Amino acid sequence: GENYRKYASWYATGYPNELEHYSLEGNTTWNSTWKQQRRREYVCAMVIQTAAEFARCAGLSTWQLPSLMEDIDRLILGRLLAWAMRSQTPTAKKILQMANRGEWEELLSLFRGLVRWSLQQGKPLESILLTF
Repeated sequence: GENYRKYASWYATGYPNELEHYSLEGNTTWNSTWKQQRRREYVCAMVIQTAAEFARCAGLSTWQLPSLMEDIDRLILGRLLAWAMRSQTPTAKKILQMANRGEWEELLSLFRGLVRWSLQQGKPLESILLTF
């Protein structure tokens, strides 16, 4: 509610960030259930120490990414896969199929730029990939 909206607007002190999109007020692009799930994931990320604990808290699956991969690429794939697991779009289904086959480099070549843009702009990945 109101407390979350205030926190989200304070969080980056004026820098655009995803948290603002997940408050109950304002953006009506996504329904309240979807926003509540994103807020829960955020809270889980704030208090959980390992990826497995986060996945259990947020109700998500975990993926075994190559350990030799660059940290930024692991972050990009993590954000991409988290989005794909919550979406019912054909793009999300294709992403999950590629992940199940371990096509990490292909996923990065297709989506690295979009995910980086999302991170840099502080916009939810959903706002980009729903139109992709």
